[in-house]
Amino acid sequence: GLHALGNGTPVIIQRSPLSPTAVLKVIVSSADFSLPAGVRESQPAWGLSSLDFEILPGELEQAIRQAAAIISKAQPRATAPGGAATDPVAMLDHAFTELLGLRDPQSKPTGPILLVVSGDIDPANTLAYLESTFGAAPAAKWLRPDNIETLAPAEVEKHVRFPVAQEQLGYLVQVPGPHEQTRAAWQMALYILTHGYEGRLGKAAIGERGLAYYIESAYHTDGSNDWITLSTGVDLQKHDAMKALLREQLDLLISRPPSTDEIEAARSHLLGRFVSAAQSNGELAESLARQWLLHGSLPDYADLKHRLDQVSRQDILQLLPAFTRGTIVSVRNPPAKIAQ
Repeated sequence: GLHALGNGTPVIIQRSPLSPTAVLKVIVSSADFSLPAGVRESQPAWGLSSLDFEILPGELEQAIRQAAAIISKAQPRATAPGGAATDPVAMLDHAFTELLGLRDPQSKPTGPILLVVSGDIDPANTLAYLESTFGAAPAAKWLRPDNIETLAPAEVEKHVRFPVAQEQLGYLVQVPGPHEQTRAAWQMALYILTHGYEGRLGKAAIGERGLAYYIESAYHTDGSNDWITLSTGVDLQKHDAMKALLREQLDLLISRPPSTDEIEAARSHLLGRFVSAAQSNGELAESLARQWLLHGSLPDYADLKHRLDQVSRQDILQLLPAFTRGTIVSVRNPPAKIAQ
């Protein structure tokens, strides 16, 4: 359930006997952390980092104290990611953030913005441990940025510094701000276009033509703005063909709009993923954090079903022109030198 420390910091505690381990997620503003072995860092939303601990239930109190120590030693994040000029994946991610004008917080985190614990733990003891470590200091707030300016449709090409075996192709499209009634429709449209090896783009690019190794899609938020990204690894000799296919599939969303069956499949998948998140404590904790960050609450199955049921085929069709007017980003090898 959703709780709060004495200082107001939100806490999500989910008792779950899925495994003998527990998961602690301490979500703070992004920074450069010195992480000991066994502690991971993930990004639940832009500008936020999650310090992730997979532990035995008896180690929870120690992990909470360790999280506090990590936060106290954090430094403001460096302005440019290391390796962005030579690693195509990092370069693509960096290109997305540059296009949107995103900037990492340039201050040290003062404490958790959200705390999530899932596992075979005692909720009362867990809340007491968190209160004793984090409850006395003033609560940290999620500093949401200003609204991002609208990008004009474009195509961008970046070149890595040294030749690589696999180039990157990406797609970026802005989504209307964090409004419940639009989020569900955009998430369904994204599912229709691609979800891993499936969706229209996945089937055409991977299953039918063998142009890509994988396609990753993500729905992002920074608390004030939402955006969607697609990314895929492409052999350099197939890059142009994959880019043409991406453009073709985007255009087909308009000329051959999603059928009722496609829309119902998207609706069923999003609802099913909500249920299947309970397959492990890690997935459950991540899903709970994501729900709070997206909605500011913990919607249950009935809430999500109602939200998805409100999306009509017409809602999907209305957003498709904006969905297809995004930015294609190519990360390619160094341009060939012209002989003098």
